[in-house]
Amino acid sequence: MPFSLQPGFEKTLRVFIQSPLVEEVIVLHEDGFRPTSPKCHAMRAASVMSGKVWNEIIEKVRTDFLLMVTMPEDIELTPATLTRFVDIAESTDSGMVYSDYLNEEEDRLLEHPVNDYQLGSIRDGFDFGYVVLISICAIRHALKKYGPFPPVVHAGFYDLRLKVSVDRSLFHIQEYLYMKRGAKADLDKERSNRE
Repeated sequence: MPFSLQPGFEKTLRVFIQSPLVEEVIVLHEDGFRPTSPKCHAMRAASVMSGKVWNEIIEKVRTDFLLMVTMPEDIELTPATLTRFVDIAESTDSGMVYSDYLNEEEDRLLEHPVNDYQLGSIRDGFDFGYVVLISICAIRHALKKYGPFPPVVHAGFYDLRLKVSVDRSLFHIQEYLYMKRGAKADLDKERSNRE
């Protein structure tokens, strides 16, 4: 997950550090992050979407699964969320699992369902949400069969998703397993960018 100076980052990091399901937390940062737990490791990188970063991470990981969190400062999840992701991944033998989530907007929680993955979809803006669990076995098989991640800056995850989806399913968990905080500010920012 990427490092953030926002207050929610530390809370999300603690959930991972305290979880018995998590062996190691890799925090990507450009500068300024110092791990405070032996379970946490820092890795210099500008983006979680970089092909170079994905090649380095996959080489380091020794677990069955890798959980990618793209906005840890805005995500609220529980240890039960991690258990559910792993249970679904194991029972479906999927290459990747992702779920619906809740958006916190002012004093309300709004449901945010994401789409089912369409086999053969090459759309790069597909909404997987902010938390994705990926099978390391599926990734390594895909990289061996289709080649390593290209040295792209923003399309490493896109490349991973395409390669993994050729041989394994990408499973949409139709449950609201986590919450994204502060959605209203993000929606306002999105609207102003479109105008």
